[in-house]
Amino acid sequence: MLAATWLKECPAGRVDGETVSGLILATRHPTIPESKDQALMQDVDLHVLGSSPERYFEYDQHIRREYRLVPAPLFRRRRAQLLEGFLEAEFLFHTSWFREEFEAKARRNLGRALANLR
Repeated sequence: MLAATWLKECPAGRVDGETVSGLILATRHPTIPESKDQALMQDVDLHVLGSSPERYFEYDQHIRREYRLVPAPLFRRRRAQLLEGFLEAEFLFHTSWFREEFEAKARRNLGRALANLR
């Protein structure tokens, strides 16, 4: 991973490149985080889901632009599957602070976004 390579050459002090790589890869949200640091990293990555409705809408528009080459019907179907997966989870956020601050707002934003996709 590029970050690990750069960190080996970085004069910023002793940094464990594997740890940093693991934190970055945790933002793919493949599984339940393996550490408190990974849990926090995932929560930071997903915090936008619990932002204001206006900010979330802007974020959602950026996602669509990022995948602009994907035909609209396919994009809507796959995006809906992703959002449904988030909504089916017992919790979106792993740490108590993020859960208290963002969970309810995130679920409302995701519900609206899912309704718009259908």
